[in-house]
Amino acid sequence: MHALEDQLTEALIVVRALHLAATVMLVGAVIFQSWVMAPLLRGSREAVDAHAVANLTNRIAWISFAVAVCAGAAWLVVLTAQITSDANWDALLGNVPTLLTQTQFGRVAELRFVIGILLACALGWRRSRDGPRWFAFALALCFASSLAWAGHSGAGDGFTGDVQAVVDALHLIAASAWVGGLVPLACLFVQALRPSNSLSPAQVADITQRFSIMGIVCVTALLITGLINTWFLVASLAILVGSSYGQLLMIKVALFLAMVGIATINRTRLTPMIIVGATDVRAKITRHLARNSFIEAGLGLAILAIVGALGTLPPELTQEHHMHSHAH
Repeated sequence: MHALEDQLTEALIVVRALHLAATVMLVGAVIFQSWVMAPLLRGSREAVDAHAVANLTNRIAWISFAVAVCAGAAWLVVLTAQITSDANWDALLGNVPTLLTQTQFGRVAELRFVIGILLACALGWRRSRDGPRWFAFALALCFASSLAWAGHSGAGDGFTGDVQAVVDALHLIAASAWVGGLVPLACLFVQALRPSNSLSPAQVADITQRFSIMGIVCVTALLITGLINTWFLVASLAILVGSSYGQLLMIKVALFLAMVGIATINRTRLTPMIIVGATDVRAKITRHLARNSFIEAGLGLAILAIVGALGTLPPELTQEHHMHSHAH
């Protein structure tokens, strides 16, 4: 029995992390195209490279959508097996509908499935460039934020529980906009390095600045909502240091600070040199920006893997910490 529980817990961590990462990539791609890339796409219809980046961003969104759906379905199945302690396929088929209809997680999953279908329709609609883009933008925000009610934050009661869920929803939106937009941004830099590139240094700098401004807003939101979440979920400093939950949380914070450090270098040292530098200098700076963006994205995905594990651990481990301290 314990072996089955351990296997289900490990599987739950994996599918949660995959679903979260795919959601962040999907939402980040939509926000990047709707907010960061939109002025360039509107202002330069003949810019082949701009539309090439937009098409690549669309592919990232579609791949992320497919992974999110598959990982979400797997999450539902694994969670059902964990709750019922029965991994038999016939039993799962009978218990999954019960989980969907009689638990908050199930109702949130149903809502997010509907939002996901509408988002897929918006992504596939190409008759108008502006209408579907903003419709997809709004749906993407709903798709990311609704995930808050499927975790620890959504388990609270009353006014405090509602505040905690809203704070977590804002945290998810900010993380999606920043982390999910890093890969399309890196792809823009790679496109700008091609010999046949039609993007001017001013256009690349403008996109970088727009993303940087959005990044500052996102980092600020992440810091504030992260502190509030920690205050809600971690009862004391002793628990933060002495529990598995707290230790993973501190690793998450360390990775986040590393991302902020790289983003600061990009904004203050590299981005200003895109325009003022010579041609060979601009190419070198663009390569550095592309590399740093991929590194940031990698750190962000590592954070999401940690979040997948955090969601399977009870946050307030007072008794566990007390027993751990006495054992030593």
